[in-house]
Amino acid sequence: MLTDINEQIINEKTEMTIFFWNIGKKDLSDSLNALLTENSMDVLIFSEANTSIRESLNKTLIPLGFKSRTPLKGAVRVSIFDRLPNVIYCRVDQYQTFVIYELQGVKLLVVGIHLLSPISAPIDDRYVDATKQNENIERIETEWGINKTIVIGDFNMNPFDRGMISEKAFKATHCKQTVVSNKTKKPYYFNPSWRAFANDLTLESNNAPPGTIHFIPRNKDSDVNFWHVFDQVLIRSKLFSELSDSYQILFKWNEHFLLTENLIPDRISYSDHLPIKYTITFQEN
Repeated sequence: MLTDINEQIINEKTEMTIFFWNIGKKDLSDSLNALLTENSMDVLIFSEANTSIRESLNKTLIPLGFKSRTPLKGAVRVSIFDRLPNVIYCRVDQYQTFVIYELQGVKLLVVGIHLLSPISAPIDDRYVDATKQNENIERIETEWGINKTIVIGDFNMNPFDRGMISEKAFKATHCKQTVVSNKTKKPYYFNPSWRAFANDLTLESNNAPPGTIHFIPRNKDSDVNFWHVFDQVLIRSKLFSELSDSYQILFKWNEHFLLTENLIPDRISYSDHLPIKYTITFQEN
């Protein structure tokens, strides 16, 4: 009976909150459990979670009503847990995991993504790979007749990099009007992640890190842009709502503070990446 009631509530909800965290091969189940006591989440997506970590996450999340949509064993680059019914498609690829939900008669494609690392692949290689990964997404959209897609994860590129903004890659812009007025055959994405660059940890208002990962290049004389927004969200125009700018970088909850005393990600206790969350609103076609 409780399950039936929960499913009824979930089916009637018009909002979905999605969380992503590259957890850096660490078991952060305890901090995640603390986060979920303060924040209601519907879909949880993780990268760099090996088999033992996924099993630990599963034990933590099952009592909270979450179910793993990806295998707990084997090589899974992007794992997804949710507390939603009506999953009609799920596929795990090398760099992406695809889940299609049918809620309120609406098909929604959620793509968790973790692309090539800048440590192992130069920016040109990452651009070429981005074109391939977006083609995979567009292929699924076409096959299933879907125009409501959200892509979230670690792109290992900044929002302004070629792989994000090129017509041949993700075609993601910070301007909603550009997305809406696009008349080409291929739709654009809106990328709300750009707003992170306006964050400022020195201010009382808008107090948040100006990126999701911080690193200093080996030749630091060549680049002083140490904060990067690698962890991003892309949405299609059919998901536009008053919540379209809800992109948020999380860095503290309960007793957990994910930054060091120098206000950069605490990669020893947590991860070199900060988690993000995003909320979308469902409307019937």
